[in-house]
Amino acid sequence: YLDEYSTSKVPEGEGELSISSDIESISDKVYSRLRFIENDLLFLKEIPALNKFISGDVSAKDELASIFKSMSKNKKTYYQIRYIDEGGMERLRVDHIQNEEMVVSDEDLQDKEERYYFKDIMQLSEGEIYISPLDLNIEKGALENRGFKDNPIYVPVIRYGTPLFDDEGNRQGIVILNVYGDLILDVLSEEYAKSGKDIYMVNRDGYFLFHPDTDKEFGFMLGKRTTITNEMGSNFDIIFDNEEGKVFEKDEVYAYKKITPSSLDVYSSTGSSQPYADSLSQIQGDDYFWIIVAEG
Repeated sequence: YLDEYSTSKVPEGEGELSISSDIESISDKVYSRLRFIENDLLFLKEIPALNKFISGDVSAKDELASIFKSMSKNKKTYYQIRYIDEGGMERLRVDHIQNEEMVVSDEDLQDKEERYYFKDIMQLSEGEIYISPLDLNIEKGALENRGFKDNPIYVPVIRYGTPLFDDEGNRQGIVILNVYGDLILDVLSEEYAKSGKDIYMVNRDGYFLFHPDTDKEFGFMLGKRTTITNEMGSNFDIIFDNEEGKVFEKDEVYAYKKITPSSLDVYSSTGSSQPYADSLSQIQGDDYFWIIVAEG
């Protein structure tokens, strides 16, 4: 009976129509904030200075760094813009932190050979795009923490990358954009503050990426089983089987909508909660999704 009542077949009252409209609006805002990233990535891929640099012309590095820095300054949403060579070593990286752009010194560049996203992108063909899971950034083998040990402030990121090839078709590494996850999560945070109604976003495994209680977010990276079914009940299993609908739980109604970060047939993976572990599996197209859930 619960499954039957958890569909949109029941008559909608004014409040239910309202939450359906709200969740549609939230979804549209998320899409609008992501739509330019693939174009930026493909623009970087075709820059002549990058082609020169990957072909061994070290004199092109300064010009390329200037282009990376200009994009970082203008967009303000890219935590890192990087060229990583075929061995997994960062060769050029521009960071954007607290409204400042910085070209990272050579001695501070890192080896990313064992990171899941590098391995996954290196398997793609010319022109294919990879989008990583939305997870927490890792630097030097540990979760990046901009707070304190007893009050951590982690850095959510989503990575867009594509492989690079020289004129002979040899792989020469990847170009990759680390996008601040707050670009997406702020949409939900703003809507939560405005409406006062609980809003959530979960990944394809049901883990919270956004929750009014931030301690429940990103449990898959922090050793916590904070999934929507564990926290809110088994009725929420239905959200993984449909594109959108409603869930009725303890006299409350929740609307949900499944969204994908791209309209293109992009590649992704499950990623890994461990710094140097492979992705468990590869996924593609509509198999990469998030689900937004909003209380009525």
